Amino acid sequence: MEIRAILFDKDGTLLDFARTWEPVDREVALEECAGDAGLVEALLEAGGYDGTAGIFAPDSLLGCGTTDQIVDAWWPGCAGDMRVGKIAALDESFAALARQYSSPILPAPALPALFGALKAMGLMLGVATNDNAASAHAGIARLGIGAWVDFVAGYDSVGAPKPAGDMVFAFCEVCAVTPGEVMFVGDTLTDLETGHAANTGLKIGVLSGNGTAADLTHRADALLADVGALPAFLDGITGPARRCPGPVRQPLQPEPF
Repeated sequence: MEIRAILFDKDGTLLDFARTWEPVDREVALEECAGDAGLVEALLEAGGYDGTAGIFAPDSLLGCGTTDQIVDAWWPGCAGDMRVGKIAALDESFAALARQYSSPILPAPALPALFGALKAMGLMLGVATNDNAASAHAGIARLGIGAWVDFVAGYDSVGAPKPAGDMVFAFCEVCAVTPGEVMFVGDTLTDLETGHAANTGLKIGVLSGNGTAADLTHRADALLADVGALPAFLDGITGPARRCPGPVRQPLQPEPF
């Protein structure tokens, strides 16, 4: 199989989901609840966070949902300009805090090295997340991988967020590849369903995030412990990956941890 491009989910795939988003979600909820600790816990629980276990449920609202979906769940009945304002405020908070709390799956030096190695194989690389695009760019810059990323999409970058295939199709257009030449890598069933919706060549599940082997195995072409296993996996695929033409772009500037 010829794979010419890899599209990554972000949280749980490149970022440690709980270490990154539990403090972000808690800080945002505290601000919105004026410091009411009980209400904060109720909002986090409604979003799929188990405070006792310190984990997010697979495919939970806070794990896979978009900001507008979070607003609709936290403030039922909120509509019109008030809803638009809530979405904008949360997006701004998420983007600002993502820069502060982004924690990589792999040690900080390893993730840039991995992306550099994949790029050296001639692969186009992208990130697709149901966070807003500003949060995605902030996280990528903090991880130090911007120099190797050709495409970034958030829920507000396309017509329909994951699990629709819109982000894959946009990635293909930017990188001049077909969906069949794309490997989609993610940690949740939502990610794998995105790959199926776009009919990507491979749908790869990683066990570094919220999804378990039991959750993912029936929809994944392969399961890997984490993204660090990708080079060895790619070595086993028949047919070399080829560099495809892509747009000239300015790399995002990495930020130190």
